[in-house]
Amino acid sequence: MDIITNNIWMILILLALVIGVLFVSAKMSGRQISPYAPKRLMTNHEKVFFPKLEKAASRLGGYRVFPQVAMSAIIDTHSDLAQSARLATRNTFDRKIIDFVIVDENMHVVMIVELDDRTHSRDKDAKRDSITAGAGYATLRLRNGRKITIDQIERELRNIWKSKVNV
Repeated sequence: MDIITNNIWMILILLALVIGVLFVSAKMSGRQISPYAPKRLMTNHEKVFFPKLEKAASRLGGYRVFPQVAMSAIIDTHSDLAQSARLATRNTFDRKIIDFVIVDENMHVVMIVELDDRTHSRDKDAKRDSITAGAGYATLRLRNGRKITIDQIERELRNIWKSKVNV
């Protein structure tokens, strides 16, 4: 009888545990889940490149670099456009993100830097560059952010600044 009693107790304990787990699981499944999820600020490629760009920009006169800037934060539509044209124009850039924005000490945008990889499309990049150029910004496009040196980045920035920014 002792063996049967022990087995019954073991079965009852296991049954209680299973019921408890099922109860907790059912309770949690009714919990509201947020539609929002965290996202990494930068890709690994961008994270390796970012400190190099910061150093190169700093060498050129203390410029600062901001990563992942919404295009709509630095570009607006011309106030002379009709409302419908302003909206249509804004829709061409308002959900786009710029990899890096270089600013001066007064927080004026000096240049845009895009770090291109194999996922980039020349046609789409040309359209983006047309938008930023239309707002008066020079864009530097670079590849191989992991391999490029600070000196190479500084040279590329100087070349763009000489031709477009006159620094």
